[in-house]
Amino acid sequence: MTIKTKFLFSILGIVTLIFIIGVSIYQKTQQIGKEIKKTEVAQKIVQVATSQKGLILDYYRYHEERPKVQWQLLLRTQNNLMQSGVFDTQNEQLILKKINETNELVKSIFFELITNYEKPKLNQTEITSSGELEEVLTSQLLMKTQVSITQAYLLSANSLVNIETREKEFNFMAGI
Repeated sequence: MTIKTKFLFSILGIVTLIFIIGVSIYQKTQQIGKEIKKTEVAQKIVQVATSQKGLILDYYRYHEERPKVQWQLLLRTQNNLMQSGVFDTQNEQLILKKINETNELVKSIFFELITNYEKPKLNQTEITSSGELEEVLTSQLLMKTQVSITQAYLLSANSLVNIETREKEFNFMAGI
């Protein structure tokens, strides 16, 4: 083998190595971007659930139409966020399933709260028992909503851990 051939093979090897490193860095960058998107969506789910919690308290205190309607709009927003398709791992799907199950229960309890309030009361006993039921239902709603918030935080935490792992891999590959 001549020096020229050895030189060409060396250059070809270096170019191939640079290409492989570049592709790997690009893939890690894409993975980090995906995890960042997951974190953003998870945080939006937390914000929506937290807002719902406040609206539940507003409805319990004032029995106005506004918090009821806003709560229903936020429920749709949360469903859209969870169906955004960014959560694709088995663990994430399991957490989303738990959130969905909790949300279905929350929706049922919230409509029971509304029905209880809107149902006509004929005497003081019915008014008293209705008030007690409202307290129980509101308490259940707040606890279940907190479960959804906690699960959404888990989604976010998982993504943050994945981002940190990908960044370490990226830094190692980039020689940083």
